Amino acid sequence: MLNIVCVLKSGGDFGPEDYKRLRNSLLETQGHGYFYCLIAITDMKLEREYQSEHVLPLQHDLPGWWSKMEAFGIIGPTLFLDLDTVIVGDLEPLAYSICHESNGRFMMLRRWKKEGWGSGIMGWNGDWSWMLREFLTEEKHFMCRRTWEMVGGRDSYRGDQDWISTVIERRKNTEIVAAQDFCPGIYSYKHHVRGKGIPKDARIIYFHGRPRPAEVVPLT
Repeated sequence: MLNIVCVLKSGGDFGPEDYKRLRNSLLETQGHGYFYCLIAITDMKLEREYQSEHVLPLQHDLPGWWSKMEAFGIIGPTLFLDLDTVIVGDLEPLAYSICHESNGRFMMLRRWKKEGWGSGIMGWNGDWSWMLREFLTEEKHFMCRRTWEMVGGRDSYRGDQDWISTVIERRKNTEIVAAQDFCPGIYSYKHHVRGKGIPKDARIIYFHGRPRPAEVVPLT
C-alpha cells in the first residue's frame, strides 16, 4: 500500500477544487497493480463525497508552503504531491521504487535549468517524522516563519525545498535521489509540455509557478 499525500492550507492559491483535480487524475489513470491510500492533510472542509477518504487535520498552523512539513508525519511508503500536479499515467513503477528500492534514500525533484532540488514531488519509506520534529524544534524554524515570503539572505531558506534538502544532506547515511531517475515519465509543464503536447511516456506533469493546472484546459 502506497500513501499518496497532499497538503491543503487555507489562505493560499489552492482550494478544495485543486484537491479534487488531483484526486480525479489518480482515479482516472491508476490500474490495479498497486493499491494506494490518498491522504489529504488540511485545515479546510472537503465535500461530503470525500469524507470516506483519509482526511487529516493540520496540527501546527505553519505559514504557507511550510505546512507541507506535516506530511512527514505519514509513516511508510509515501509519495508526496503538490496540488499543482497532474497524474496522466500509471504510477506503478514509481510506487514499486518507493516501496522496494528506496533503502533509506529520499526522493525529490531534480530542478530544470537550476541547481538543487524541488519538493513538489517527494518520496520516502519508513519513518521520516524526525524531519517534522526537527523543523518544529530548530531555531531556524522561527526565522522561516518571519521570512517565508522569500525575503532571502544568507541565513534564510528560500523555500521548504531548501530546508528539506539541507537537513537531509547534512545527516549521515541519507542521500537524495532524483524522482526522474526513480521513474521515467515525470515532466515539467513549462519545459516539456507547453506548446509541445504531453510526451507519450508521461506519468506525472508537475507545474511550478504560472500557469496553474486549472488555467490549462485541456492539458496541452
